[in-house]
Amino acid sequence: MARFEHDDLSTAQQRVGQLFGQMLAHSEEASASPEIAEARRLIAKAEAMFEKISTEDKEDMVDLIEDIHSAIEETANDRMQAAVAKLTDILYYLES
Repeated sequence: MARFEHDDLSTAQQRVGQLFGQMLAHSEEASASPEIAEARRLIAKAEAMFEKISTEDKEDMVDLIEDIHSAIEETANDRMQAAVAKLTDILYYLES
């Protein structure tokens, strides 16, 4: 009986951890500037296209996504905006 209780407790702890992780992610997103929120939406859009595009395009997009992430972490807004503009151009090209 104690083993089942331990398993239940462990499962509950994992679920609570996931819930707080989701809440933290939503909180961080809500507190982000509109530019950062837009960059994250663009990254999600780009990642959704990975299975449909060439390896070369994917590599270019991954490099830009990494640039965007590091620019956000370093609060380098000009660098982030430049990478977002390049990623936007690639997505526009791929969608047309």
